[in-house]
Amino acid sequence: MRPDVVLVAAGYRTGLAGLFGHLGVLDTADRPRVTGARATPGAPGLRITGFTNPISGMFRELRIDATRLAKRLA
Repeated sequence: MRPDVVLVAAGYRTGLAGLFGHLGVLDTADRPRVTGARATPGAPGLRITGFTNPISGMFRELRIDATRLAKRLA
């Protein structure tokens, strides 16, 4: 059996190298090259959000990303 969705809450540090480093989706600082609802090149089913710090506010941007992600997953 394979999961439909895997949700990872990595906390305030990236901590993504151990999870996704082998996929080539991180930059040299171990931050995602693509964030939000866009597909990640090389890992089309992977979506990463929460790694921006916009002036409009992180929670606002997370809400927008979460809405877009939910629509794409539906």
